[in-house]
Amino acid sequence: MLAVVTVTLVTVVACGRSRAPPDDVNVNNGTPRRIELVAWAADAFQSSGLRWPPVRDISFPPTNGCSDGLRGKYTSTDEGCHIEICAVGGLSNQEGAIALTVKHTLLHELGHCWVDAFVDDLARVQFMDLRQLECWHCDTLWHLKGFEHAAEVIAWGVSDTFYYVHVSPRDCKSMNRAFTLLTGQQPLRRLADCSDEPIDDFH
Repeated sequence: MLAVVTVTLVTVVACGRSRAPPDDVNVNNGTPRRIELVAWAADAFQSSGLRWPPVRDISFPPTNGCSDGLRGKYTSTDEGCHIEICAVGGLSNQEGAIALTVKHTLLHELGHCWVDAFVDDLARVQFMDLRQLECWHCDTLWHLKGFEHAAEVIAWGVSDTFYYVHVSPRDCKSMNRAFTLLTGQQPLRRLADCSDEPIDDFH
């Protein structure tokens, strides 16, 4: 059974930055470090000028939905988004830094939630045309789904750390155009490193 902690995330100050609180969110199997991670993600969205997506809960291991090597999992319901973080890496060390892959996974899954809530059908079609994709969320390879491209673009655009982009095109000009199309504004990291990265799967 998941240990459920319902929290209203208060302002957390770390590295001289103020962590802005999102709305109430259920953090399953929450620890201080994991709650700080969620606060960091909320700050990333606020700093980029994007609304916090309608997240119902965020679950950390052990969870029932993680399998087949997934780093994260996202589910949308009428009540809001349910996010599972499957691989926590550095989070197991309470004194260590949070692994970049864990931060990336959380932002990617939150990107799914944001796009699901705030991007309309016309913008999705325009986004697929821009990215030269044939479908939004269909039975095809991970990196050919518009749904996954959009989550990566949002995650890249709000991240305040180096972000590995797992879809192509990943050059800065292409990523900037894609983020602006989805959100109507410039990404947080306009000069982010968009060098070629290996294709990998989140969810």
